[in-house]
Amino acid sequence: FFFFFQAEDGIRDAQESRGLGDVYKRQYVYCAQFSKNSNQYIAAGCSGLNEIKVFDAKNRYQSCCSMKDIKKGCFSLDFANQGNRIAFGGGNCMVQYCEIMPQNK
Repeated sequence: FFFFFQAEDGIRDAQESRGLGDVYKRQYVYCAQFSKNSNQYIAAGCSGLNEIKVFDAKNRYQSCCSMKDIKKGCFSLDFANQGNRIAFGGGNCMVQYCEIMPQNK
């Protein structure tokens, strides 16, 4: 599968928008992955605004957490086989990892 996505203000969700006003910065999703242990989460990484967003399938695919303002675009990501950790890499030539910690709403 190959997804092409372009948005004016990042990967959008119903609750949150970064509102760039008259400034339009293109953002392209380069990677997406389902969590392996439960398929509860879908993560998407992109360039442009350089962010990773995680969507919760059990909550109608609402955004549950994000990592914004990564130094360079995210071009690859993968969930750990167990748990809710994500490894990601991109334009900064580093592999990093983080744990999903959903926001309390």
